[in-house]
Amino acid sequence: MILPKKLTARLLFVFLTTFPFASAQNGATDALPPIKKIIEKALARAEWQKKLEISRTSVAELIKVTERLDDEGSTESKEEIVFRESLHDGHYFHEKILVNGRKLTEREANDEKARKEKFLREIERNRGNKSYKPKNDRVEFNRELVERYQAKLAGRETVHGREAYVIEFEPRYGKLPVRRRMDYALNKSNGRVWIDSEDYGIARVEFHLMEPVRLWYGILGNVTVADGLVETSRNEEGFWLPREMKIYMDGRILFTSLHHRSLRRWRYPDEGESLSVGH
Repeated sequence: MILPKKLTARLLFVFLTTFPFASAQNGATDALPPIKKIIEKALARAEWQKKLEISRTSVAELIKVTERLDDEGSTESKEEIVFRESLHDGHYFHEKILVNGRKLTEREANDEKARKEKFLREIERNRGNKSYKPKNDRVEFNRELVERYQAKLAGRETVHGREAYVIEFEPRYGKLPVRRRMDYALNKSNGRVWIDSEDYGIARVEFHLMEPVRLWYGILGNVTVADGLVETSRNEEGFWLPREMKIYMDGRILFTSLHHRSLRRWRYPDEGESLSVGH
């Protein structure tokens, strides 16, 4: 969204660190470690990866397919955009390279180039500023964010052949912080997160918007439904990387419907997968 689209993109890595902890109510989880221990180890692992990302310059291909739906849920139109995802001083940038199978026009390519140059200037200007965050509503693991939630340990499951702890989360009671538009959605979302039992990386995230989110008191529109599933996997370096994200959304901005579903897939050339367009 700018709220809605960013919501779809960036609820991706949100529910990890120090929740207010609750005990699972089911006896099958008695043999599991305490939820606080799992979360703290997951937090330490996330912080380790975040620090190493500062020195990484990896490039991936992100393929985003969006289907706009009619009232019956049938596809009205479909758009496919391919982005080059690059990492700069720990911050991600997505550069559009293909639209519905065609290369960008000269004007579109120049716009993307200017946007990237502006992004890199901001990164350089804020180098060393730990509080700096690019204006992209990207949601990251941190204590301030996940302290919005209460959680309980629901058991173990196998995800992509690896054992994972399943943690259910929902917003905690009381007034929750709102520092940016994204927070309105975060404060009304619940779901589950799967934490790898061997190295405590995030293997899967499932989320659901519990109640409508109003945009500027409802004047600009609202999001009534937002459901998503994010799948990740561990590479040879020990990094947990996004592989696939599925989103379903319903709502409106002004007089435009937001009824759509989207699929995002990542491909990584260092794992033997070639990108659609060279650098």
